[in-house]
Amino acid sequence: MKVVFPVIIVVVIAAIGGYFYFSKSSEAPASEILKQKSMYPDDYVLKAPEIPTGFQLEPITDEARTLGFSNNPGFISNQELYQDLYEDIDISKIESVYVVVYVKPESPQKELGIFAIQYKLAEGLDSEILKISSVEDRVYLRNGRVLVVVWSDASAYANEMKQISTLLETRLNLNKI
Repeated sequence: MKVVFPVIIVVVIAAIGGYFYFSKSSEAPASEILKQKSMYPDDYVLKAPEIPTGFQLEPITDEARTLGFSNNPGFISNQELYQDLYEDIDISKIESVYVVVYVKPESPQKELGIFAIQYKLAEGLDSEILKISSVEDRVYLRNGRVLVVVWSDASAYANEMKQISTLLETRLNLNKI
């Protein structure tokens, strides 16, 4: 009996030491995975200092609510609106669409925004990219299976579009299409 007690203590200490060793060693790969993967959709929203001067998040109007917008930023719940993202879009390949819209309070009818379109598969986005044509009021960027569209319905905001697209491209390691 005298031999069993010290053996039990050694086994318990070894088990505790092994727990701490393996739990700490398994944290590194998980943190590396998180660093490599951008977090959809939060990473696609501009941080306060990144929002162009004079702009703010656009408030949700009753009209926007009837179209399926409940929050800004937020997901688009009305899939019929996906048709307006680009010509000949195959909405069956899309998992979700996140939108952020900014306006200047003195010009609320002129919008500047970001769509973060998450596709079900990267291959689905590959085939959709072939349909996208260059248009003046949009900048297209990609990260894995997410297509980012920086857009404006006001040509006067071309500089802000370029500023936002460059910022997102750098911050999230996006590729311009």
